[in-house]
Amino acid sequence: MIRSPIVKTPAQMPAPGGLDHLLPSEYSLAKVLPPPKATATLAAALPPIGAPGAMRSRKCRVFAVVLAVLCLLSISRVVPPECRANITDGLKAYRRGDYGGAFRKFAPLAERGNVKAQYYIGYMYLNGEGIRADYNKAFKWLSKAAAKGNSKALFHLGFMYYTGLGVPCDYTEAARLFSSAAERGEAIAQFLLGQMYYEGKGGPPDYAEAVAYFRKAAQGGIAAAQHNLGVIYERGWGGEQSAGEAAKWFRKAAEKGLAESQFRIGLMYAEGSGVDRNYVLAYMWLSLAAEQGEENAIASRDLLTGKMAAEEVLHAQELTIEWKRSHN
Repeated sequence: MIRSPIVKTPAQMPAPGGLDHLLPSEYSLAKVLPPPKATATLAAALPPIGAPGAMRSRKCRVFAVVLAVLCLLSISRVVPPECRANITDGLKAYRRGDYGGAFRKFAPLAERGNVKAQYYIGYMYLNGEGIRADYNKAFKWLSKAAAKGNSKALFHLGFMYYTGLGVPCDYTEAARLFSSAAERGEAIAQFLLGQMYYEGKGGPPDYAEAVAYFRKAAQGGIAAAQHNLGVIYERGWGGEQSAGEAAKWFRKAAEKGLAESQFRIGLMYAEGSGVDRNYVLAYMWLSLAAEQGEENAIASRDLLTGKMAAEEVLHAQELTIEWKRSHN
C-alpha cells in the first residue's frame, strides 16, 4: 500500500496580486500549493510519537505561501470619512492591478495610524507590489500593525522570522507570532504551527500539538492541513486510527484540488477502505490526480480499469470531465 505524504508549504514567493486571492469565502488549496512534483514532502514514514531524535535540524530556508489575505471588514467608526474613502479606493486600485495607485492611497493612512493601511503597506513592501521590495520597511509596518493586534500582520511578521526574510531566522519568535495569529483565527498560522511542531522547529517535535493545530487549520479550510489530518487518522498517530475519518478529510482536500488527496481517496474507494467500494468514483479521483502528475495514479487507474465494465469506465470519464468543469 502506498502511503500519503505529509504536505508542506511551497518553495516559491507569492505572485504579484496575491493579496486579493485569499478572501475567507473563496480560499482554495490550488492557490497555495504547486503541483505535486514541485511540492516538498517529508518521508512517507514517520517515527513513533515521542521517539528521541526523530527529526534532524534543518537550515533556514525561504518558503513562501501565496498569502493574499485581504479582509473586507468595515472600517472603524473613528476613522474619518475621507480615510474610509481612501481605504476603499486603495482596495479597488489593488484589485484592478494598479498597485502603485493602491500604495499611494494606503501610505498616508498608514502614517496616520490606520492599522489596516499599515498592514497593507507592510505586505506590499514585503512582496514588491506598487513599490520596490524592502524587507526593512515591510518589517516596520507589519510590526506597527501587529502591535495593534492585526492577525494578518502577526502572521506575516512571523513568516519573516520563519523564512529569514530581512531578519535572522528565528523559529522561536516565528512560533510566538504564529501562535498570536492562530489565537485570532488565522488558519494558515495554525497550519504552519502544526508544521513546526511536526518538524521540531524551535524545539523538539511534539506530534500531539502538531495534530491539534492541523485539526484547527483543517476545520478552517486549509486543504494541506485536511490532507495531513487524513494521514494522521489513516496511520493512527496520537492513538486514534479511523479509516472513515481519514477518508472524510482526504475527500475534503481532494475537492479543493490537492492531487495527493485525490490519489489517496481514489485508492480508498478502490479498496473499500473507510468508504463503500466504488470503482467509478475511484477511477474519477485517480484520473484527476493523474492529470496533475501524481505519481502512481496512472498505474493504479489502469489496474482498476481491468476490474470495470466498459460502461462504468465511460461513466467515470464523464464524472471526471464534469468535476473539472464545475471546479474551474
